Amino acid sequence: MTVNTLEAVQHVDEDGNRIDNPKLALVESICISWFTLEYLLRLTGCPNKIEFMKAGMNIVDILAIIPYYFSLFIMKLGLRGYQLPMILSSASSRTAVHCTDSVSCGESASLDDVLQVFRIFKLARIFKLARHSKGLQSIAFTLKNSYKELGLLVLFISIAGLLFSSLCYFIEHEEEGTEYTSIPKAFYWVVITMTTVGYGDMFPTTGAGKLIGTLCAVCGVLVMSLPIPIITSNFQRFYQHQQKLDKAMARKRNLIQARKDEEEERREKYEE
Repeated sequence: MTVNTLEAVQHVDEDGNRIDNPKLALVESICISWFTLEYLLRLTGCPNKIEFMKAGMNIVDILAIIPYYFSLFIMKLGLRGYQLPMILSSASSRTAVHCTDSVSCGESASLDDVLQVFRIFKLARIFKLARHSKGLQSIAFTLKNSYKELGLLVLFISIAGLLFSSLCYFIEHEEEGTEYTSIPKAFYWVVITMTTVGYGDMFPTTGAGKLIGTLCAVCGVLVMSLPIPIITSNFQRFYQHQQKLDKAMARKRNLIQARKDEEEERREKYEE
């Protein structure tokens, strides 16, 4: 999906609509077929089907597979608008259907919006890497067990954001050409400043506003530094625990292999 956004690999159909590269679409079809077969085999071999389908990683697998078959179903019905072409990789060789009236065009536009949402779900395939990556599993465990600290961080940023955005709005909103036209817009500036991102698209121009901006930046450093060590500690503790488990499993495998080798040696000596 990422490579298909490059203009160098995109194709154009006879109606002038951009479509995905057929070779990349074939690769995707093969991968989806393999993922589907893998999921069905694991589902068949699982004794508890309900618990299997409720597992987090298995839900990710479903979200990664369903958009492909859903797009195939929609394209099979020919329900795709010409005014808002949304070419999916699974139907890259099909042509667009012309709208005959405003109603059909509206229906096609709404279908294209639905297809766009399902296409975004394809990004769920990235999370399949967590099944084989201890680092990603550690991050997921850290976020799961640090929800209180993350909630505290969001609370601090929200309180500070409301305070500094209100102050900066009332100071700056009467200035000519100001970007602080509302408190929510000023709140965006506060979040960007407190997280030390600083896009530079908004900035105060008055002396009092700059003073508020300085205090906001200093407050952001203090607020961000409070819960971060706790989250880091949770990540480090789980990662070290996973490493110990991996080492223990490796020692167990080596011990089993050593026992098998010893039994084979004894059997050979006995046969001799």
